[in-house]
Amino acid sequence: MTGFWDRWGNLIQRLLASVGSQASLLALVYVFKPPAHFSGWAGFLAIVAALLALISIWLEISSDRRAHKSRKTYSKEDAAGIKAYMRNWIGGSGQAVIWTRDLSWADDDQTKNLLKDKARNGNLTVCMPKMTELGQTLKDAGANVWIYGRPNFKTPASRFTIAHYGNGGSQVAIGRATGGIHVIEEIDANNPALHMATDLAHLAELLHSEAPANV
Repeated sequence: MTGFWDRWGNLIQRLLASVGSQASLLALVYVFKPPAHFSGWAGFLAIVAALLALISIWLEISSDRRAHKSRKTYSKEDAAGIKAYMRNWIGGSGQAVIWTRDLSWADDDQTKNLLKDKARNGNLTVCMPKMTELGQTLKDAGANVWIYGRPNFKTPASRFTIAHYGNGGSQVAIGRATGGIHVIEEIDANNPALHMATDLAHLAELLHSEAPANV
């Protein structure tokens, strides 16, 4: 039940609010003109209210359908599904930028080999707070690994991957946990979130270039 509400709760709430507002208008008409006398302006208002309710419901469902096309949801236990998504997102992405805590999700050979191939082709940048074993392996293979961590600096909770980085077709996939599911939002250049993700990557590059030798 929790997973269902995580996926559809927002739409259900919006639909209930929309239908409720139209029902209030119909109730107002009923107060002044009982149903037996629905004619003239009262009947007109009743028809308009019904039409508005239908249009509102259609718009809400259409909007939610478009949103779901750019939103992928997985059970938190579906690690294989999440990895498959990430491989697909990164695989054909050209230049990819991964903002991560420690790349712990890339713990299988298929994913590691994909990342190494992109590193060897000069198409991979990883931003992380501190170097890890896999991070070093990817760096040795040719990836940019930008370490932005500092003492007493709380690691950002953000997790995202930019595909087609550096060209007009850039997109960012932002992962977040909500309830019992893992949600991945796909965002294109029309959304400010992509520019914020790009700015964070630039900041990581700057911090890495200015890092003292012992960081």
